[in-house]
Amino acid sequence: MIIDKSRGMFLAAYSFIFVATVPWNLTHGFSDVDDQIIWSELSAEFLQVKKKELSGSKEIYKGSRKCMYLMNHSTMADLFLIDIILESRTSYLARYGVILFCPLPMMVTLFTNSIWFFKRGGRGEDLEPFFQFLDRNFNFLMTSRAHLGCFPEGHRSVKPYMLPLKTGMVRYAYERELLVQPIVAFGIENAMSEYTFRLDWTKGALIEYYSSDIIDPRDYKPDADSKVPKSDRNLQGFHKTVEKIINKSFEENHAKVDPTNNREKYLRDGEERDLYTNAPIGSKCAAMREYVTQKRRKKRH
Repeated sequence: MIIDKSRGMFLAAYSFIFVATVPWNLTHGFSDVDDQIIWSELSAEFLQVKKKELSGSKEIYKGSRKCMYLMNHSTMADLFLIDIILESRTSYLARYGVILFCPLPMMVTLFTNSIWFFKRGGRGEDLEPFFQFLDRNFNFLMTSRAHLGCFPEGHRSVKPYMLPLKTGMVRYAYERELLVQPIVAFGIENAMSEYTFRLDWTKGALIEYYSSDIIDPRDYKPDADSKVPKSDRNLQGFHKTVEKIINKSFEENHAKVDPTNNREKYLRDGEERDLYTNAPIGSKCAAMREYVTQKRRKKRH
């Protein structure tokens, strides 16, 4: 790999974020239990990240009832830059592979329990053991953060549309009656990205975000006294509503982000770009969901 200026900056940033901040965490954080925010703040400051709340965004939930923040997943940098948006109110769910990307900072999470690692796949239809794993982490003494943040798409993506949502975490929220707040963010891939291995911290990055209304799964229970139509008072109706809201938030807000955060540049020329361009606003995520689903089916066969 040729080490040009932007790649050199990436390597320097990686060394600082995933190596130099660890001694600070380990020596300053134990008195406060939750010291991951130190890592997040130092990293965001080093990368000169600025955050901007998009117009119409709702207040991020700060209450005592357990809440699950559902977010789009852009890059590995989500684990520390979304912390700036949520002001370190949430633990994160991440697969074990993340440890290989940043092994030293993950040492800190052994003490804070701010990242809950799991093994991807292999669970089949029986999700109860996985749900019990989540219950144990919520109730663990060292878990200082009241809420849980997860990426229900299941994969990282910098495309200008949401990938299809996995059902597991939505089902967990429904069965355990956790509040759900969808949040979409744009620009994290410009702060630091493993896709290009390039960055320029002299320019900084603008992270724009939008928080949707809170969704209460209790309103979707069959015996609920709510305004939700009876036909939608079930898990399927809850999942449909969650996906509809996060897709709507993504589409409407992607259309008004700063030009540097516009993701259309990541579309492949040909079928993908044509399909996205021709789909009307409000239907782009749905159209692309079908496109992604068909591609995955072809890949499996």
